[in-house]
This record gives sequence, structure tokens and C-alpha cells, in this order.
Amino acid sequence: MRPGFIAAFAILALALSGCGDGATANTSRIRVALARSPYTYLPVYLAEPLGFYRDENLSVTLEEFPGGAKAVEAVVGGSADIAAGFYEHAIQMTAEGRPFRAFVTMLRYPGMALVVSEKASRRIARIEDLKNATVGVGTPGSPTHFYLNYLLASHGLKPTDVAVVGIGAPAAAAAAVEHGTVDAAVVGGALVILQRRQPRLVVLAESFSPEGVRQSLQVDEYPGATLLAPTAWLQRNVLAAQRMTRAILRTLDWIHGHNPDQIRQELPPAYRTDEDTDLRSLRLFLPLFSRDGRMRGVSAAAAQRVLAVSVDKVRDSRINLEQTYTNDFLPVP
Repeated sequence: MRPGFIAAFAILALALSGCGDGATANTSRIRVALARSPYTYLPVYLAEPLGFYRDENLSVTLEEFPGGAKAVEAVVGGSADIAAGFYEHAIQMTAEGRPFRAFVTMLRYPGMALVVSEKASRRIARIEDLKNATVGVGTPGSPTHFYLNYLLASHGLKPTDVAVVGIGAPAAAAAAVEHGTVDAAVVGGALVILQRRQPRLVVLAESFSPEGVRQSLQVDEYPGATLLAPTAWLQRNVLAAQRMTRAILRTLDWIHGHNPDQIRQELPPAYRTDEDTDLRSLRLFLPLFSRDGRMRGVSAAAAQRVLAVSVDKVRDSRINLEQTYTNDFLPVP
């Protein structure tokens, strides 16, 4: 979507007085589907208490689902307008003939770690040792699963060489690793809980740090959480997308200008746990957040490469990656 098209769509949207935005002439109403993960999608959760949605004349409703794939399904089914999810979903949906685009990139690193349970059924010291092991992921078919499959393939194993089980959100995921329900697992926010309780936790691979991303994904930046929408919705709702983009960019800027204590104070109480865990989580996730919201072509290509290991349609299709993301709603650099 080129800037000229955006200008044309914006004029049309004004003429329609916001009808395409599901709004009054002054307010855009947007239903956002997302997995309940307050650190991964921190800007989406913070923009409301900070007043940034209001400043953009946005009325935003957050609808939570068990995982990112379910959030995208809600958008496809019409119960939500856009999703907060990982960029891979845009590639996968487009390869399936249902064009989606990421239009704001919130995480420049995915924030995942492949860890070993201290109660694993046998000694696991390297990724090659995972053959015939039981490995947990957030949900099968999720970005944690894609990351696992790519790591396995990079070390001479096939996805079928391990038994994959879903272990859910951070608290449940941490419990599964602690209790030895799984031999190993790909976790996100649960890493904080596990490292606090198990100081000798073995991490086989991670994508929280620049070094970890380069080592495990062979790229300097790899897109994580984004805002995603059907391409047709973006074309019909240019003003709403622009407003949402500005609100999220402003929140990203605010995040980078405040310390974990200040950020925690703005996080809605329903998403806080104990203070120590929250602050540790924020310190872990804050370096992952983008400063400009932009998607880089090399990062998008890396995501396609990773996803192709797991998804036949992505591996076999010849989609134009530029159709799966856009920076057109962002300020000109």
C-alpha cells in the first residue's frame, strides 16, 4: 500500500464520516484480539491507561484468547477487527489465501528461550539431545512451536523427532518445566519465573538478546509482536489504522523513557503479579521493544525462512513478502 493510496483512502474515509471505521465522525472503535500476555503486548495494554487511545479518538476493546492463532481466527471470523500477534501469522494467513498485513512492529526480538527441565527424563545438554524428548510450547502451531522446529532443523533433527505438547501461559508453562511434565520447553515470560526458582536453569537457545537472536535465528533483528489486520480492513479503515499506529508508537516512546517501576504503576492491576516478578519481567522485556515500529525486509525474510520449516503452504508458496507488512502508516524516517 503506497502513501498515495493512503491519502486517497483517507479522503474517502473522511467523506464517509468514519463509517468504515465502525465509528462516529470523531471516534474510531477498534476491537483488538490478542493472547493474554501483558509483557509481550505491553504497548497495547498501556496505551489505554496512559490516555493515548483517547488522545487519538480511539475506543479500543481488548478481547483475550488462549493464543495468537485463536486471536487471528477471531479476526477472520469477524468478532475482532485487528489482532496483536506475531508477524508469522501474517505470512501464514497470506500463504493460505487470506491476506493479512502487519502494520506496526512492537518487538524487534521474539523473546523466547528453549530451556531444560531439571527433572528431565535424561540428560539434555544440547539441542541434539532432544531427540525422542517431550518438549513444551505455548500452543501447537504457535510461534514458540515454529521457533522449536527451526532450532531442531538447524541441528539436524526433524520436528517429528520430538513429542510436542502445549503448556499454556507463563505460570502453567513454568509449572510444567518445574515438575518435569516436559523434558524441555520453549517459553517466553515464564523464563523469569524459572530463572528465579532454578538458578542453574539450562538455556539451550534464546531470542531475548541480540547475541541470542544472531546465534539461533541468524539475523540481527527478528520481528515478534505486531499489530495485524486483513489487508482489506486496512484499505477500508485507513484513519483508524493511522490513529492506532500513532497511539502505539507514542506508547513505545513512553516505554523507552521510563523505568520498570514507573511502567508497572501504569500496568492495569489485573495484569500485575507480585512486584518482584513484574519488575524482573519488565527488565527482561524492555530491551526487546522497537523504537520506531518499522519492519525490515531482512527481518521479514528471516521470519518466512523460520516459518517454512513448519508450514507446508509457506514453504511451497511464492508470496510477495511486501504484501504481508506495511510501514506506510508510520512517520517517514
